[in-house]
Amino acid sequence: VDNAVQNTLRLLETVGRTDIPVFRGCGQSIIAPTMERENYYGCDGFGDLEYETPVDSTGLQEEHAVNAWHKFALKYPKQISLILIGPLTNYAICSTMYSDFNQNLKDIYAMGGNWRGRGNVTKSGEFNF
Repeated sequence: VDNAVQNTLRLLETVGRTDIPVFRGCGQSIIAPTMERENYYGCDGFGDLEYETPVDSTGLQEEHAVNAWHKFALKYPKQISLILIGPLTNYAICSTMYSDFNQNLKDIYAMGGNWRGRGNVTKSGEFNF
């Protein structure tokens, strides 16, 4: 989660959108221990690039991502498309804690799985699910 937060802040800084708030989410899975992942994109998830300046963390909010998601869904009903590109822990907790969360979203997209039905044959073979 720390890498994801730092990389998000760095990306927003790079594209000149530090006005977009960043919320830290869950760092642990709900049931199983967090699955060890290989460093596909370096130790930091961004190819271990070296930066001249430290990341600007002024956009990082104190509020937890789960609560922020719910707040935004209520503030902008049927206007938010949730794009889930990592483990689904934040989504699972938000939809469990707030029964009105899903009905206030426009769309939900999740990255994971495969379309041929092969591969990912172990119980934890799919990182996102």
